[in-house]
Amino acid sequence: MYNPLLTAFVCAADCGSFTKAAEKLYLSPTAVMKQINTLESHLQLQLISRTNQGIRLTPAGESIYADAKFLFDYSARAVRRARQRMSDYEKTFCVGTSILNPCKPFVAGQLSLSQTKSESYRTALAASPQKSLSTHHCIKVSSSNVRYP
Repeated sequence: MYNPLLTAFVCAADCGSFTKAAEKLYLSPTAVMKQINTLESHLQLQLISRTNQGIRLTPAGESIYADAKFLFDYSARAVRRARQRMSDYEKTFCVGTSILNPCKPFVAGQLSLSQTKSESYRTALAASPQKSLSTHHCIKVSSSNVRYP
C-alpha cells in the first residue's frame, strides 16, 4: 500500500548504516544503497547524507522518515479494519419475514435478541411478541449460535 523503497529507507535510518540495514532486511548493502538511491532520484530529494561514520538524515529525509512511519502504521490499521469488516460481513445473514412466514420462533429460539443489528426490531418484538414484522432484518451471529433443525 506504500512504496516498498520506503522500507529500506526507514530501516537504514533506524540502523544508522547501510550494512546493518542490509542485515536486517536480508539484502546486500549494495541492494539497500541502490534502493535508497532510486528513492532519492524518484523524489528528486537528497534524503541521506553519507559519512565515514554512517548515514544521517537530511531535513528532507527527516520529513520523509516521519511520514513513512505514519504510512506504515496507517497501512497496518487499514488492513486490520478491512479484515475486521470482512469478518463481520461473513457472519451476517438476512432473514426475510412476513405475516405468513414469521421469523420470531427462529430468532427467539436460535439467537438471543441482543445479537440483532436492528434496535427497532428488538423494540417491536418486545412490544408485540405475537406480531411478526414484514421487513428484512440482518442478524449478526457466530457459527456456534446457529442450530440447524
